[in-house]
Amino acid sequence: PPPGDTPSGPGPLLQAVNCHLFKHPCFARLLSALTGVQPTARRGMARRFRPGSDYTVAHFGTMTRTPRLAASLCFVDDSKDAGPHPNSKQTLWTEEEKKALWASGEVGGFECYVLADDEAAEASDVYKEDPDDDGPLVQSLAVSNTLTVVLQDAGVMRFTKYVGGAAPGSRWDVAADYRVQEDEEAE
Repeated sequence: PPPGDTPSGPGPLLQAVNCHLFKHPCFARLLSALTGVQPTARRGMARRFRPGSDYTVAHFGTMTRTPRLAASLCFVDDSKDAGPHPNSKQTLWTEEEKKALWASGEVGGFECYVLADDEAAEASDVYKEDPDDDGPLVQSLAVSNTLTVVLQDAGVMRFTKYVGGAAPGSRWDVAADYRVQEDEEAE
């Protein structure tokens, strides 16, 4: 943000990260150095997933048609200063309890990448877990101050798992999708 124009609160701060970091050419060069692909156009947003309320859905409208670079900077409440534990009005969460709960994946909030089933596209527009499937291609747990970068192939869907009501707080993130420059040698 411009000097003297400092945002406050998580939403405006994450929006500033979205607008000033994720859009910056230096960040695109960092992503290129990390992945070996050249990001071109970008689409991103700051998001909040509240316990018991928010999630994204894996559906065929979110399936990539061309390779994309997905970047997500995640923040969750895993600090020691927090409100009451849901099982007791007097007991506070410990930092270890919060970190363990988010790391277990039991309260959701993790980002998941799954391969779309072309046959199911006709029958259902919503991803449903298949017990015969090997599971997600990539699953990124909700860990505070973590940057996840995934080269998302065509035919892959990305979603954020529902944050359960027992979660110790919200999942906040800045999520961006970058188109990548096609490899001219492959054509």
